[in-house]
Amino acid sequence: MAPTDGHLGKGEADNVGDIFVGEQQNQLPGAPLSDKPNTELECKARMVTSQAKHEHDPEEPALSKAGTRGLGNKVLGLSRLSSTAGGTCDSHALNNVQYILLPDNQFKKYWDCAQAVILITTAIIVPLRVGFSITAFGIAYFIDCFIDTYFWIDMGLNFITAFEDADNQNKLVTDHKLIFANYLKGWLIPDILGCLPVDLATKIAENTFACSFSLNGCATPSNNSGSLFRLFKLLRLFRLMKLLRLMRIGRLLERYEDELFEIQSAMDFAMLICVIVFLGHVVGCFFFFFSGAFWRSATETERIDAGYISLWTEYFTDNPEVATLSNRYLASMYWTFTTLTTVGYGDITCGTNMERIFAIIGMITGGFVFSAIIASMVSTLSTASEDGQAYDDTVNGCTAFVKDHCFAKKLRVDVLLHVRHQHIPPYNRSELLGAMGARVRSEILQELYGKLFLETPLLKDSDRVYCEWIAVSMELRNFNRGAIIHVIGDIVNGLYFIDKGAVHLLDKENIEMDLLVNGDVFNDGEIGGLGMLCEYSLRAACYSSTFFVPKDEMAKMFQFFPHEKHKLKENYLTRTKCLPNDFASKKVGEEEIVNQEPLDLPDAPSEAILQAVIKDRSRIEEHTMEEPDLYQLSSKLKNLQKKMDFVEETRARLLKQQELNHQEAHALMSQIVLSRAV
Repeated sequence: MAPTDGHLGKGEADNVGDIFVGEQQNQLPGAPLSDKPNTELECKARMVTSQAKHEHDPEEPALSKAGTRGLGNKVLGLSRLSSTAGGTCDSHALNNVQYILLPDNQFKKYWDCAQAVILITTAIIVPLRVGFSITAFGIAYFIDCFIDTYFWIDMGLNFITAFEDADNQNKLVTDHKLIFANYLKGWLIPDILGCLPVDLATKIAENTFACSFSLNGCATPSNNSGSLFRLFKLLRLFRLMKLLRLMRIGRLLERYEDELFEIQSAMDFAMLICVIVFLGHVVGCFFFFFSGAFWRSATETERIDAGYISLWTEYFTDNPEVATLSNRYLASMYWTFTTLTTVGYGDITCGTNMERIFAIIGMITGGFVFSAIIASMVSTLSTASEDGQAYDDTVNGCTAFVKDHCFAKKLRVDVLLHVRHQHIPPYNRSELLGAMGARVRSEILQELYGKLFLETPLLKDSDRVYCEWIAVSMELRNFNRGAIIHVIGDIVNGLYFIDKGAVHLLDKENIEMDLLVNGDVFNDGEIGGLGMLCEYSLRAACYSSTFFVPKDEMAKMFQFFPHEKHKLKENYLTRTKCLPNDFASKKVGEEEIVNQEPLDLPDAPSEAILQAVIKDRSRIEEHTMEEPDLYQLSSKLKNLQKKMDFVEETRARLLKQQELNHQEAHALMSQIVLSRAV
């Protein structure tokens, strides 16, 4: 049976019923949810867990001890898992046993981290080598071979890596045929094109494969104008197919979006910067590539030799290939960003037709890409500041409201001050929580309000579903110090739970009769059915944070939990027994306060309040020995203890502030004396 405790315990989150505002599911309050796992990944975890207790519970399917054979399988995270029909964990539907790499395996995470580093290296090296005709040899060629081998191995691992089927309730698919079909219709073709051994084919065609492993490299061919050289030059363009590997970056970010959730806004902004830099890097490298002699016509070569055409590459040396790589790369990047951003200083111009064609293509492409990047950047920045935007919209609307009605200065300040102290989220919390499943919603509410429910005596022993219903319906309302929440005679529109701060209960003479602190509630009597109008005025003793539940929602809850309405009445009556019962007793209390010497602190609660609390506590302790109703007296004692703690904390804070003020005044006086002496 499900426990009846009202706490929103984490271990009880799975057993929460699905009743909340305006909705009633098939399950009853407190009825346990199904123990059937939601995903097959959860099933595999249960199979592994059940191996240890298989002897005691033979009905539980256990993972075979032959599931991991040898160290290699453990390192790779390969598990010998049983495929199940339909993606469920029914032990009667087990099929053939197979080796599968789970997507959340630790080895897979390390492998993907290495892939991210390799992809960044590929994005930098490939355009640079093709654009500036840099040949890899020695250690650089060994690294290239290692990277190519890595991606071929990664392709092989993709054939045995399980995936979650989004079309089938995110069930884990472990069947090899289904994995292959999913890979085939997804990323198999781009991965094959990105892994084609273009470098190897080019080196074999150039007869430079053997010497590429030498640290000294290969001899540079003396003839750079033959048809064979032109063919090799074109073959090098096929190296750009390696850039197809960069499509894997999107897969990695999608796979680890949950781990990167905390820095998602920063990641989006960083990705935009990376796209801009990468676009400039590619365009700059290929602008130099198309500025080479290979792409010039015979007529252009003659005009260049005659001095009619000046080339931008001649700014370095007569032979641009002799200039340092950094100078050539910096000049190319300079031209790229002045062109893509439409600045165009004109100090580097296009002298040949191929340069002009590439510049036109670059400007058209850059215009579209930069427009998309700017739109994405605006969207990213606006998303990052949605919380502030919602707050600004509310404050601006309130400001317009105040201006239109020409309020007096004091009223205008009070209205704006109240709005500025509210937390205004850019979402509807009740709608979001209402759309969640019972288990997820219970865990969210436990995370948000578990402490509040434990500190509120009225909810400490309440039904779990009732607490969840209240949490879904709550609205955060903040009040500045001295703010009047209710006055006597107001129509009560909801129940308040004090989360932080304190609230004074005032009588008709504005005399403080009681102090409510965190964990207390007010308007409980009116909501409990003892009247519709507020019997006391309520004023925030300090900056207070409260949660408000509308009266209509409370009425809906009482239909399912009528005993909670009775608890509100009892709580109200217990608290009011500690208050003055008639006007004469109020006068007596007022005379006692007048006779006491107040605490000489700015805005401090009077010393008489503290003495009255101590006196009431002594009276109740004596009364406890005479009357048998220990429950009510215990509640009174706890309430008075809270009041004493609050008063003591306030006194200590104000004394500390007074000491700091004295120190500042003393320091200021010393400065004045020194200035006069000078």
